Amino acid sequence: MPLNKHPKSPRTFRSNSKTFRGTEDTIESMHDLTIEGQVSPNIRNHAENVVRKVQPKDYLSELASIYYDTCRNIRYTRDPSEAEYLQHPELILQNKNGDCDDIALYINTLLKSIASSVGNQTSFTVVSFDNSNNWSHVFLTVIDERTGQRVVLDPVAGHKTGDMISQVKKFKHFDH
Repeated sequence: MPLNKHPKSPRTFRSNSKTFRGTEDTIESMHDLTIEGQVSPNIRNHAENVVRKVQPKDYLSELASIYYDTCRNIRYTRDPSEAEYLQHPELILQNKNGDCDDIALYINTLLKSIASSVGNQTSFTVVSFDNSNNWSHVFLTVIDERTGQRVVLDPVAGHKTGDMISQVKKFKHFDH
């Protein structure tokens, strides 16, 4: 695509409630919505406002600002009964709610919209709380370039993230 051309923002917000064929299909849709949303003027404007008081190139502080803004302003709301429902990041911004997959893709989209260094080192991480492949939760992780450690960004678990992580039996990272 030529540099001076940008994809259009969706004229109508959309959500995806199709029948998913499994975790990989859901993650692929999350990735697609992230890529689509990162060029949205509304998403970019919101991310710029959130990090406005952060020193330039202080990428971990940008990450923290976006994470805490999401914690304060996006309410965890479960999917409809018996449906996987993925929302476009603009719809999450507008309605201020979403479940774990919506919130993970929303944070990722905000980071990528401002080309934050940490936005290039993100993964959707799915976890199981038993030893099966019953992936029951997803969140965003980011590699801290200073330490090489993964930072968990999970507003759903909030202050209980450490407790939740200690109960994880299996996990899988989907880098992009």
